[in-house]
Amino acid sequence: MKIEKPAFIPEGVWDWLPAFPFEYPGIYGFLPLPRCILDQIASQEITLSAGSNTVTYTGRRQKASEAFASIVNYLVIAYHLNVESQSWEQVLTDTIMVPGDTYNINVSQDCVWRF
Repeated sequence: MKIEKPAFIPEGVWDWLPAFPFEYPGIYGFLPLPRCILDQIASQEITLSAGSNTVTYTGRRQKASEAFASIVNYLVIAYHLNVESQSWEQVLTDTIMVPGDTYNINVSQDCVWRF
């Protein structure tokens, strides 16, 4: 589905990333955020605790093997949230990590994930 740019959005801002889940009393859905906003809040690292960590990936688009290079020794398993089916899918070596998508990362010890 293509969404047309609203008139009040300045030129150059209409570069949407995947939608982020949002919750408001009685309303559930997905909110697209412009790339310029995500770039301002993006981090190139996430602190992970031993066990399961549900996070929003803020790195660049890249293969999982590259994205997880800094935590490969601690990585137990990773899952990606498929927003269409609302189910978790296992991340494989050649899975493309997408900025703004939700992942569940299970690690064996506390670590900092740099990507």
